[in-house]
Amino acid sequence: MPRSRRSKETALFRFVKSALIHTVVFGLAAVTAAACFQVDYNNPALRCSPKDGAEACPTDYTCCSDDPTAVGEENGALPQYTLATYSGGVPIFADGNNALSTQGMCVELTAGIRGASLLGNGCPTPCDPTWTAEQVGTVCGAGQECCQTLQLDYEKDCVLDTGTNTWRPVNGNDIFDGGVNPPTNWSAGSHSTHQDPNGAGCMTFVQGGDPTSCFRQLKVADRRGFCNGAGLCPLAGMPNQCELINQGINPPPVVM
Repeated sequence: MPRSRRSKETALFRFVKSALIHTVVFGLAAVTAAACFQVDYNNPALRCSPKDGAEACPTDYTCCSDDPTAVGEENGALPQYTLATYSGGVPIFADGNNALSTQGMCVELTAGIRGASLLGNGCPTPCDPTWTAEQVGTVCGAGQECCQTLQLDYEKDCVLDTGTNTWRPVNGNDIFDGGVNPPTNWSAGSHSTHQDPNGAGCMTFVQGGDPTSCFRQLKVADRRGFCNGAGLCPLAGMPNQCELINQGINPPPVVM
């Protein structure tokens, strides 16, 4: 059974610690399946796929998307969550569209977490760790930071940009624009932490319209996180795993 409820601050800190532990123990590809056999859950507890519905998490936990991708973000739009007081774009994989996401974390939706959330479903507020301080402040509030929930897998999430000859995280633009090695078709086995493999969520979101814009906004783990108290995120300040390839610290993946 899950532990008793904890303070909001402790809970939001421990979700990243737990994610890191599960990643190390089980490996990126097996986190969702294997971690659910653990008995002692933190809150938020472990990786999950919201599209799997009620079966995604242990009893009393909800699988909450950590993806803030929104319509119009290529033009600077922030996700306009249900309780947001700022203007923005419709979240594609969170809040009312939580079920379209393949990336998230199991969360016990305590009163503290619901009280801090901008989402209608009470989940922690998703954010992008690469946002500016102003953008984080707008979405997360004063004194908060955006805490990345999962580290990149440098062997599968990084691509060699042939224009700059440097390694960087793959993204949906690479499906169409090319110029990366290895090339990507965003299939299930292409990467480790990519949102919406094969694009089923995007297809559902556009409801028969052109999914290209949605596909272009697909990302990997470096662009997903939850709003969190400043100074409480273990991944804060850690170098991007793809950049570590450029620095010669991580070995480069084999490319053709």
